[in-house]
Amino acid sequence: MDALDNAAPSVACPRCGYSLRGQVGLWEDCCPLRGTCSECGLEFDWGDIQRQRRLHWLFEHAWRQQPLRSFLRSFLAVLRPWRYWRALGMTDAFRPVGCVLFAVLSILVTPLALCGWDTIAVWYEQVIQGGSSLVSLGGIIEDIKWACAVDFEYIFARHFSAVSAAACIVTIPAAFVLLPFTRRVCRVRARHLFRAAAYSVGWLSWLALAWVALDLLRGLPLVDNAARFLLRVSRLEALAHTIDARQWVYMQTIALTTLPLTLWWGWATSRYLKMKHAWLIALTLSLLAALVAFGLEDLRLLVHFQRGGK
Repeated sequence: MDALDNAAPSVACPRCGYSLRGQVGLWEDCCPLRGTCSECGLEFDWGDIQRQRRLHWLFEHAWRQQPLRSFLRSFLAVLRPWRYWRALGMTDAFRPVGCVLFAVLSILVTPLALCGWDTIAVWYEQVIQGGSSLVSLGGIIEDIKWACAVDFEYIFARHFSAVSAAACIVTIPAAFVLLPFTRRVCRVRARHLFRAAAYSVGWLSWLALAWVALDLLRGLPLVDNAARFLLRVSRLEALAHTIDARQWVYMQTIALTTLPLTLWWGWATSRYLKMKHAWLIALTLSLLAALVAFGLEDLRLLVHFQRGGK
């Protein structure tokens, strides 16, 4: 009790930040084990209020000491968000620089993986399969650059919209903060939303890796036939021929971004933020993010056509 009673005025609800010193002042003989925030209704352990854990496996906490190891462990952890958000708590130490660095590095994972694949493919074709040890290093580097440029143009420029993906990632936490209804009902500190949004980039990077892998494997007969069958059954191929190519790119980007983000924020709001109606909130905000992304992309197309673009 003395530790909390003499603590700084930072004795606050882990979720909404409401000051709990009024409840501390009502204690007489002992400190209760559990408490409830009168502002947002969160039930918590009083022992967790002043405890700020530093997790050795989390990149946000260990990026200075073990940058590569902690990034790999965190990047693998976000692949299972249902366990990730159970292991991370609202009272754990918040390090915004580590969150930003994780998001930036996660964005670079897919391009670096694609470059690594092209490097191995060119090396195998020219040195191993070619059977020659006299291949110039300069020629190999030029072939790698050409292969990377072709793949980047095909996968990212023609099949991916960075504006749509960024709009979906940013809109969901922004809606928590900016919309009066969600701000009044949810009552969540901005740091928790920032953390969830930053780590969602790693979750989406896994999706991008899977998308690139499937695209690279489409040359295999089994994978190509399976893709054609799915397109024919879902009638997406017929839909793609009826709309503009740019519209098709951002439509598939929004669809492939909002669906995983719904799962991500569903687990984050239920297991990390411990909110009621968590999945309904996640679904509603994901639909809002999709609408915002559609609006931005339509505005871009309108400006493009007004300037005489094709």
